[in-house]
Amino acid sequence: MRAALVRAPGAIECVEAPEPAPAPGQVLVKTICAALCGSDLHHVFLPLQDDSFPCPHGYPGHEGVGEVVESRAEGFAPGQAVLTVPDMGHAGGFADYQVLGPEFLLPLDTTMAGQGVSEQLVLAQPLGTVIFALKRFMPAEVPETAVVLGQGSIGLFFTWMLRHRGVGRVIATEPLANRRALSKRYGAEVVLDPNADNVVDAVQDLTGGRGAALVIEAAGQDETRRQAVEMVSLDGRLGLFGLPVKDDMADFPFNTFFRKRAEMMSHYGAQNEPGHASFREALDLVTGGRIEVAPLISHRLPLDAIDKTFEIARGRLEDVVKAVVTFD
Repeated sequence: MRAALVRAPGAIECVEAPEPAPAPGQVLVKTICAALCGSDLHHVFLPLQDDSFPCPHGYPGHEGVGEVVESRAEGFAPGQAVLTVPDMGHAGGFADYQVLGPEFLLPLDTTMAGQGVSEQLVLAQPLGTVIFALKRFMPAEVPETAVVLGQGSIGLFFTWMLRHRGVGRVIATEPLANRRALSKRYGAEVVLDPNADNVVDAVQDLTGGRGAALVIEAAGQDETRRQAVEMVSLDGRLGLFGLPVKDDMADFPFNTFFRKRAEMMSHYGAQNEPGHASFREALDLVTGGRIEVAPLISHRLPLDAIDKTFEIARGRLEDVVKAVVTFD
């Protein structure tokens, strides 16, 4: 089979690999399509984990739609379409076949999956992580104003969810013009360009100097984390979704954060949520047509070009928003 292989930090390619076999309690899944996550870039180019190289075949792919080929677990049978939602310890979605436990699989409507909508169904995985994060990030009282820093696919999902959960005004920041246009489409009232605007001053002006009660950092950059602290209101809430780029807080404006009495929380582990409630809600939103996800898919590249896919996503080239890996 074909599979991605991370040989060393920053080096990923498509190779031939043995097809895996399911052990008792496991399921063999043929991958129909996968999607590249922003966290994949961190795992390949900025590994902060204790990864050993070369990594397992198919790593770090964890957003996928597939079809069960062989099942040695209850509840799944050959031909069943599934959404694959492994944690990083079991990620192997950038491969023709992967073996997963049933705890990382959600059944899909097989008819729908066969109608060429798998690319859209796969986006229920990142949307589910946003829904899971908002269970922690959202204050008990819905804020009048929220800020989302970064309008990649995750930031856009946050923007959409916040508006549909009653937030009066969502302010977004994003340096790429095509993503700023999508941000408006997904519900942002104000979209700021950090390359042209002083985004901290703009948020302060828009909130009458109070700052925003909820600020979500979805870009995964030290600079945007600093901006988030400056934007949050007194007693406000900071939601950190983007992965860190290093394992220290040397550049974090702790004094400002401390004096604002802000509450800060991170997000991790949606894949281990009991019952996968957040992923199920995401699937309902996508399959019910309540959220439009097709505009986020900007690139479709074959598994054989996995190195080029990562290059485009890392460099934010060609107006990339969300890249899908195809397996035809």
